[in-house]
Amino acid sequence: METTRRGIKEFLLKYSAPTSMSAKAKPTDNFTTVISLHKGSNGEQAAREYLAKNEFHGKVIFVSDEDN
Repeated sequence: METTRRGIKEFLLKYSAPTSMSAKAKPTDNFTTVISLHKGSNGEQAAREYLAKNEFHGKVIFVSDEDN
């Protein structure tokens, strides 16, 4: 999860305003990370606990197989 978090941070710093070198870059608020989890799984619990304890850049939403 740490590697993913760092990769997303790097992407957002490179491609979103105000840190992007592009004049057309959109603000960080326009980017959303979607995390797909199996509802009630150990993975869901671990991901939610990790994100509660660690800063995550941009917006994050969770979806599950039950979110149809």
